[in-house]
Amino acid sequence: MAAPGSGGMVPVPLSRHRGSGSGRLAFAALNMLALSTFLVTGCAAGPQQLPAAISCTTQYRPDFGSSAGEEAAQLVLPRVDGPATTRQELSTGTFRLSGSYLGEGPDGRAVSLSISNAEGTMLASVLYQLEDGSSLASRFSGGHGFTGLHNVRDGEAELQLYCTAGE
Repeated sequence: MAAPGSGGMVPVPLSRHRGSGSGRLAFAALNMLALSTFLVTGCAAGPQQLPAAISCTTQYRPDFGSSAGEEAAQLVLPRVDGPATTRQELSTGTFRLSGSYLGEGPDGRAVSLSISNAEGTMLASVLYQLEDGSSLASRFSGGHGFTGLHNVRDGEAELQLYCTAGE
């Protein structure tokens, strides 16, 4: 019977819970494992620092599928902290690549890339929103940085592009 003022709750001694003693022990051990895993992964490892720059590597081909006339180039995006960003630009073949890297700002951390053709027509635009430096880790095979390999075509011309952390 519940004690007056206890809200109808009846305390049950541990020995009256269902299950064996070893089952309760295993359940308690599992809970401790989950808690310790959370503490180790959630508190011990802090966020990684953002790099000072992002490096974008390009490969231009005037004729898709042919290596004749290939041009390799690189665009370095310096980290900018604050509300204003400056866009860096690169012209290669018939493509124009524009990008910015915002480290700390009111809108968060981001890498922004835009690709247009010689006439100024936008062909592709992408925004990478970052948590911290670990967001910039290469997650693709082939060494194609945190962006993976992008292929953009305009007529017969092709631009391949990928970006990595650092210069």
